[in-house]
Order: sequence, then structure tokens, then C-alpha cells
Amino acid sequence: MKAKKIMALLLSAMMVFSLVGCGSTKAETATTEATTDTAATTETVAAPASIDFEDGLFSFVSMDQTAGNADASVLSVEDYNGSKALKVTTQGKTPYLLIAVDSLLGDNLANLKSVQMDIGTENPDGTFYATSGNFYVFSGADSSTKSAQGWSVYLADKDPVTKSFTLADTEVLQAGNYILVSLEVDNGLDKGAAQANMYIDNISFLDKDGNVLTADTAAVYTPPVAANIWEGLTEVSNETAIDGFAVSADGWAQAGVNTTLNGGTFDATTITPGSIVTIYYTSESKEAENMWLVGVSTEANTNGTWLRICGSQQDGTAAYNADQTMCQISYDQIVSVLGEDFATSLTGLQCESDGKWEVYKVTVGTPVVPLYNVANETPIEGFAAKADGWAQAGIDTTLNGGTFDASTIVPGSVLTIKYTSESKEPENMWLVGVSTEENPNGTWLRICGSQQDGTAVYNSDQTVCQITYDQIVAVLGEDFASTLTALQCESDGKWEVYSVSIGTIVPGYKEALNQTEIEGFAVSADGWAQAGVDTTLNAGTFDASTITPGSVLTISYTSESVEPENMWLVGVSTEDNPNGTWLRICGSQQDGTAVYNDKLTKCQITYDQIVSVLGEDFAKTLTALQCESDGKWEVYSVTIGTPAE
Repeated sequence: MKAKKIMALLLSAMMVFSLVGCGSTKAETATTEATTDTAATTETVAAPASIDFEDGLFSFVSMDQTAGNADASVLSVEDYNGSKALKVTTQGKTPYLLIAVDSLLGDNLANLKSVQMDIGTENPDGTFYATSGNFYVFSGADSSTKSAQGWSVYLADKDPVTKSFTLADTEVLQAGNYILVSLEVDNGLDKGAAQANMYIDNISFLDKDGNVLTADTAAVYTPPVAANIWEGLTEVSNETAIDGFAVSADGWAQAGVNTTLNGGTFDATTITPGSIVTIYYTSESKEAENMWLVGVSTEANTNGTWLRICGSQQDGTAAYNADQTMCQISYDQIVSVLGEDFATSLTGLQCESDGKWEVYKVTVGTPVVPLYNVANETPIEGFAAKADGWAQAGIDTTLNGGTFDASTIVPGSVLTIKYTSESKEPENMWLVGVSTEENPNGTWLRICGSQQDGTAVYNSDQTVCQITYDQIVAVLGEDFASTLTALQCESDGKWEVYSVSIGTIVPGYKEALNQTEIEGFAVSADGWAQAGVDTTLNAGTFDASTITPGSVLTISYTSESVEPENMWLVGVSTEDNPNGTWLRICGSQQDGTAVYNDKLTKCQITYDQIVSVLGEDFAKTLTALQCESDGKWEVYSVTIGTPAE
């Protein structure tokens, strides 16, 4: 099919050139203006394709979601325009399709000079609307150099359109570099239409002479290890976006939302004690910590009618992630500026920066409660179910002819549910107990969940929910196993549960919050040997004073030791430390106060435990921090964080 299409195009091109020779009007090539100094994208006669998607493979592409407005589009290969094409089904934001040219081209990557592809857009209702986007080329070390060239589809009879773009002479691609194709302007949205989907087909990679480079369509895009976007922040759950708070402005200008006191939709009382406001943004400011929140109030607020809250040029109490793309301001910080009764006088909440800025969203959420660390996990056989919103599905117990014995849910155990849900609410997976009439508490009872007592624990992605034995007993009663006929799941949106397991809660260990990795602390050594990082006292990069009161170090590791609790921390100090110059901290062969997870792959050591061995002034004499085990070992990372409650 693709070969026939290419031949037809070539024949058409020959006819055009023949007509030109007979004196007819020249065939014009439409050109769109490039957004950088690189060559513009053009409509061209199709070249033979490096990728035509007829084999159904597309593991070499992915959706890039690093931008705040990025869409989690669904990728598939579908029939389109008479052949197979890659379909990008959008989900409400801006799609950025990543093409892993390094994996596709291998040793030919450096020879890539231009790229050509067919792009089509389609509204779900079948109506054509003009669309446009960009080709982004990420080149250089760490893919830090970015250029953009535009594409557009303005006419229905030109959809799909063949577009090409040429790399600048300075854009010589290397391993790790990639290309993005975005759909950023959709005219249908302004007319109330659904968001358009995008199709990509007939991708051709060409060298400087126009020769087609062969692509390995079996290549798999392996994303780099994702940076922790919450580093330096408090990870939050139950995030609710403030409606309409997607705004932008020039430096020193403000924009945001009005509250219900000022004819707007934002109810300021939703910022409650313990909550955190998270701002997702970009800014052209040259300063660090460059996003601020502004409270506009009536004169009834005795603190002031226009007040900046936090930020590097304010009181400095806001928290920022390492990339300066997220900013967090807590309820307490807002109260410290606007006063406790701020909601009764607040008329507007705005953002501001000292450079041109854009805020993609502002949310209100609560700090994440870490999942329980679980040992001896056993799947409940047959508990893979799905249903529509408000419908239940699960398994029958042995009391009702099923295979599940409810008495296996014992004191100290926890049920872990792995799921997805289309619910618009946070904490949206619930457990349902169906009992005989002998249960005095009830015959049909929901257990935990956001619309129940709220005691279930959820991960930040809302894909894992944990419910303890005690929480089940609180709803169904202590003798629940003697009357339980079915255990089911439910959500208020279409949902699917992949597994439900029973395990034992491991006391003591919980994932720390707000973890920051110690740079360079990925090391390995033989048994009884040490390796780690030097401190700034010894020409290293690690500042030991960042281990502060209340913090905890988490070591992620493996060890060939045959002993349990087999990872230790070693402090190397100058002779000015009266406690010693070489000291092991915690571990099974030390004082035993370190905490380990059940698989012995993570070890946690607190500030107080370090002080108990090295002394309170350890940061003034510490020259190196190392790890050690009694078997060959490897440490993948060491982080400093806040102990979970």
C-alpha cells in the first residue's frame, strides 16, 4: 500500500513538471516560517519512508511529559488515509511526541540532516479545524540545546500534509538526543469542538545528500532516569487544580483568579490547615526562587490589601524544586502574611515573577502519607476485576462458594490494591464488604476511601491503595470473617483492579519524604571495604551540615552478606572529633538502631543516630561519609529526607 502511494506521488510530480515545461503555472511549494535560525519546514513530495508503521511497531516513540502543559496522550497504530499510521489520542493538554532518533538510527545518527513526515489531524466529530504545532530538535550534551520549526494544517484537502525540516549545521545529533512533534494550536477548541488527535506517517530520515537512512523500527525508547520532580518539595496527594489558574504575564505583572467574594469561582476556604499550594510554572527570571503568590484583599484585612507571599525576594519560606518549575507555599505561610481569617477578605489570588512567566496550573493538596512497607505479600487469587463507576466487583468468600478465606486477613496485616480509575476525585478506590444478616454492623459496607472515613493510604499517582486489618475491623467488626460473603472494590469512575494482596506491615521503615540525593554517592566495594563521598572539608562536594536535626538518611543498596541488617554508614573525621576518626554508625553488628525494609534493600539512619556516634558537632570535623558491608556490596543512592509520620 505504501509503495503504491509513493509511486502515485512520483507520477503526479512527473505530470506537474511536464505541465511546467508546456508553459503552465509553476507548482508552488508552501513554506512556513521557522521559529529559529534553522531552515523552515516545507510541504514536499514524499521521499521513500524510513518508517511507515505497516509493521505495527512504535516502541521507539513516547509522550514527553516534562513540560507543565504536557499531555499523557495514548499511542496506537491505526488505519488512516489508506494505510497504517501512528495515532496520538489526546487527553486534554498539549501532546509532545518524542521520537528517539538515536535508537532508530544508531551509528547513522550523526549523518541525519533533515526529517520528513506526513502529519494529519482529526477532530473526534469528523469536522476539520486548522491546527499547527512545532518540530523541536534537542541536541548537544544532555540534549540541552533546543530549536523549533513550525508546521501547520490549514486546509481540509491538505490533511494530511507532508512536512519536512532541516537541522542547522550546528545541530549534529549524538546519543541521547531526540525530536519532539507537538500539536499546540487547535482552532476547533475555540469553537467548542473536542480536542483534535494527531496522526504521524511515512517518516523519512535523510542525510545531507538526500539519501534515506535506514531506521530500526524494533528499537525501544528507553527514557532517562526521571528526576524526582518533588526534590526539595513536599510530595502532595489529593491535588485539586484551582479552576482557571492557567495564566501568564510579563515580568513584575500579576495574573490569577478571583475568589467567590469577587465574582470568581475560587473558594479560598479550600486552603485549609495542613494544605499546600503547588504552582507549576516557567519563568524567564534570572533569579533563583522566582515565583511568588500574591493575595489581593478587601480593606477588612488588617494585614494589607495587596501582599506578596514568599519567594526569594520576600521572606524566602516558599519551597522550590531543583529545576525551578514548581513552587510550594503552605497554609501556615499564607496565614503568616495574610492572617488567619484571610478567606473572609481575599478577593484575588495571583502569581508574579520578575521575568516573563507562565503558570500552567495551581493546585491545593495535602502532604503524602507514605505507603506501608509490606512483607510476605500474597495475592488474593482471582481478585482482578473491573466495572463502571459506582459498580462493584470482586470475589466471593468460602462462605459463599468462593475460594477466598477471609480469616487470612489477620491482625497486623494490610490489603494492597493496585488499580486505575477514571474518577475525578482523589483517593478514589474503596473496598466493599458484603456480609450475611448475622453481621450487626451491616450487610453492605464501604471501607475507607475519600468518601468514607479517609483512613486508607494512597500513593501519589492514585494507583495503589492500602487498607489495614484495623480499618476493616472498624467498619465490619472484629468477627467479620464469620459473616463475610464477598469482598469487592468500587470507585466513582470506570475502574480496573489488577491485583489485591495481603501482607504484613513491617514496623519502623517508611519511605522518607522530601528526599534529596547526595551527589556522587553511587558506589560499590568488596566486603569489609568502604566507599562514599568526601565532604567540603576534604575538597568534596558534600556539605555535612545538610544533615540537620530531624532528618533521615536512606541508603538504597544490595549486599552479598549472609547476615541480616548488613549495611552500615561510616564517618571519617579529623582528629578534632573527640569521639574518633573512623566510626561505624548503626547496623546489626553495631548498635542495631538502623531501620531496614523487609527485603534488606534500604537502610535508614537518623540524624540522632549519627549524633549518638559522631557527636553533635560532627559536621565541623567530618571529612568523608562512606558505606560498608561484610559482603560484596553496591549502593545505588543515599538521600537526605524527612521521616514519615
